[in-house]
Amino acid sequence: MAAACLYAISVSGRAYNLTTPVTMPHHELARKIYAVLAFALLGFALERSNLRRLHGVLAAAGALTAYSYAIELGQIVFKHSTETFAEHAFDVASGLAGGALGAFAALLFTAPAMRARRIEAIAIAGVFAVLAWAFTATYGRLD
Repeated sequence: MAAACLYAISVSGRAYNLTTPVTMPHHELARKIYAVLAFALLGFALERSNLRRLHGVLAAAGALTAYSYAIELGQIVFKHSTETFAEHAFDVASGLAGGALGAFAALLFTAPAMRARRIEAIAIAGVFAVLAWAFTATYGRLD
């Protein structure tokens, strides 16, 4: 249900304008933070779900990368998005990073002492470092 609601919001130009109007300072940055948090919420929910094949950080990240790609396609079809390929790619990468973060958080609740979690934490930190660099490279300016 959450994924369907978030999909509907993401292809709605009206929802974008209500939550982060273009006149708002740094509206692009705010939109990207909202997106990562939404993907993290879905990654958390996916990890806590009964879908056994989609457990783990990599599985959640992969599933939410595909979901993010579907959102980008929906924005092109329904909203007639004029974003560049780099902007669409950044958004898909946000799905990967947010999904991994959410699944990781869910795993910390169930098995916080596992040593393997350190490696996942380092990997996720690396993904977010690349995502931060990619934001500046893709958008190049902050309003």
